[in-house]
Amino acid sequence: MAPRRIVLAVMATVGAVGVSLLAPATASTAPVAFERDGDHGVHGSVDVTLDPGTSARVISGQVPRRQKSVVLDLAVNGDDALFKDLVFSLAPLSPSKRFLFCFYASQLNEVAYDESWVSHMDFDETQTTAALVNFVACQRISYLIADVLAQQATRTDRSAPRRSCPTNPTGVPARTTRTPDGFAMSVDGDLRKSTKSPLKVTCQVVRGKVRLTLQPKSKKKSLRSVLGKNISFGITSPSTAKGSVTLKVTFRSPR
Repeated sequence: MAPRRIVLAVMATVGAVGVSLLAPATASTAPVAFERDGDHGVHGSVDVTLDPGTSARVISGQVPRRQKSVVLDLAVNGDDALFKDLVFSLAPLSPSKRFLFCFYASQLNEVAYDESWVSHMDFDETQTTAALVNFVACQRISYLIADVLAQQATRTDRSAPRRSCPTNPTGVPARTTRTPDGFAMSVDGDLRKSTKSPLKVTCQVVRGKVRLTLQPKSKKKSLRSVLGKNISFGITSPSTAKGSVTLKVTFRSPR
């Protein structure tokens, strides 16, 4: 099953949190209010609605240079079973020009994740920045992951309360080169678990909300150095989802 082609609408988000909807044929953007809190990090939230088989890119405001960690709170407005089907993704900047790192989290990982979904990836991607080409490449893979998890999960898996949302730090061989217009990436290899990502992600389910904490693996690095000036956070709904789902995504500093 090959990841489907997606079209990306890029939006400027200096001093704003925003969202771009990604889909096979359409894209739209919707800026929202944003609040800075000195050197304590990025604060802001946005409501996102996803139809079956679509993906969204939620973009933070600029991350302060010394920021060490950020928390993302995700709350569903509607069907909790549809919420469990969603796959969340992040694409840290790779320390290697020959490997793509991706982070995926889902409430179904605990019950439906299986090594058997790992398959060979073979596609090309071009974007204006290194952070963006990494993100879009990871999002293309997220369609595959979301569909396979949804197929493996049972009705009981979706109805049972979840207390965790295990993360899958994955990677795939990929060669990235500069172009006159930005960056080009050629992905060619088997998707596999990787422990060498520069990003550390923890995911919990707290009173029905999903909470992700992002921080660099190395204490000597800042969050900005591993995710870029703006954090791009991906959300993907499987093509087999039974309907649309709306959730609120909130960026904040740890308390």
